[in-house]
Amino acid sequence: MANKAGKKDEAQEYFRKSLKEKVSDGQVRGLTYYEIGKGYLDKNDYIGAGAYYDSALVVMTYEPSKVLLADQSVYIKKISKNYYLIKKNDSILNLAKMTPEQKTDFFSKYIAKIKAKEEKEELERRRAERSKGFDTGDYNSTSIFANSSTSFADFGVATKGFYFSNTGTVSKGTQTFKQIWGDRALIDNWRFSKKMTTLDDMKNDALGTAAAPNPRRFEPAYYIEQIPTDMAQLEHLKKDRDTASLGLGVMYQNYFTNTPLATKTLYNLVDAKPEEKVMLQALYEIFAMNYEKNPQAAERAKQILLKDYPYTSYAEFARNPKSNSFVKSSGDVESQYKQAFALYESEKFGESKDVIDKTIQQYPKDALVPKLYLLNAFNSGKTSGKEVMILQLEQIALNYGKTPEGEKAKEMLNYLKSDLTFQATDNKGNTIPQNVADANSNASDQQLQFNARGSKEIPRSRLRIR
Repeated sequence: MANKAGKKDEAQEYFRKSLKEKVSDGQVRGLTYYEIGKGYLDKNDYIGAGAYYDSALVVMTYEPSKVLLADQSVYIKKISKNYYLIKKNDSILNLAKMTPEQKTDFFSKYIAKIKAKEEKEELERRRAERSKGFDTGDYNSTSIFANSSTSFADFGVATKGFYFSNTGTVSKGTQTFKQIWGDRALIDNWRFSKKMTTLDDMKNDALGTAAAPNPRRFEPAYYIEQIPTDMAQLEHLKKDRDTASLGLGVMYQNYFTNTPLATKTLYNLVDAKPEEKVMLQALYEIFAMNYEKNPQAAERAKQILLKDYPYTSYAEFARNPKSNSFVKSSGDVESQYKQAFALYESEKFGESKDVIDKTIQQYPKDALVPKLYLLNAFNSGKTSGKEVMILQLEQIALNYGKTPEGEKAKEMLNYLKSDLTFQATDNKGNTIPQNVADANSNASDQQLQFNARGSKEIPRSRLRIR
């Protein structure tokens, strides 16, 4: 009732009191763990949420609830992995941007917190040490303190005597205990572990800050030395952070239908200026999840797509989101395209063509198909000559006229079919017959250079196709 009334803190108090009581129904206890886990989830504490969801799964008895909760537990673990990777990489990247003075000041404050924490832990350890041995009673069924008519008859008898009066027996028992359990303070749940892992420990581990105490941990220089300075390493951290942020936004939407949080996460990614592939995907996801129910949230993504990426399929989708012709490219096709392009660059035109033909056959409706056909036309230009390349470009212009690749094909056709002529010569200045020159035209005068995004350039005509 407190939860439904919006009194979240009060509700959490009641849920935690419920766990302290013994209950006969495991399902009730499981639901209590679940509600506490939801409280952590609302605060974006995925480590805490995951821990309580796992506890709920252990004790729940109603199978349909367990199945649903098992799925949510898996989702939370996936989100948690991305969430803490982003936080960790953001921290490193922010530290790398600081001046030496700012770094020293930051870690001086951090060291002060470590000292305070260790002093508190040492105080608690001493208190526990002092309390050792004061509650050593044996209350099990075989104890001399159990309800037995003869239990106290042996006290003081020379043949047996009181257990704790025999220092040799006590010493032997203490040694055996330490061999099995280690040196333990007198605390609740002492037999679970020497020191139970807490939620804070789990978070520190996820953030990469959990480590054995270092003798230099009170020196700011110890931490500053660990901050990466190599640009390649920093760029790799940024790329991993951006990819994780994209995944996090998509998971917020797909797993929990939390569109506002997903939109906020993805817009934060857009503002961080990721690489083009990630940027396009983030803008598409924002627009796709908002254009019907929240067009205001979608408008900024749409304008960026139309202004900065006007010739992409994502911009086409933003112009006409209800078109049935739009399809996204799959990761497999992107990988195959990169492979075919690398083969083209290595002048393995036949192998590049084989990869393209196989990919188009497997994925005939993928968004990258027009780009694959265009690359294939360049392969043909290198191996079969100008005429074959023109035929393929005409086919692309006809079938994919409204796509960026169709527009590029038209521009190239205008160049290749132009009336410009030239007299080819060899290295010594001798005239080359026209039929020989035509056969090698693409290998010499019409050199096409690609970049990783599929851009092409025809240097001699100064025609740049984006």
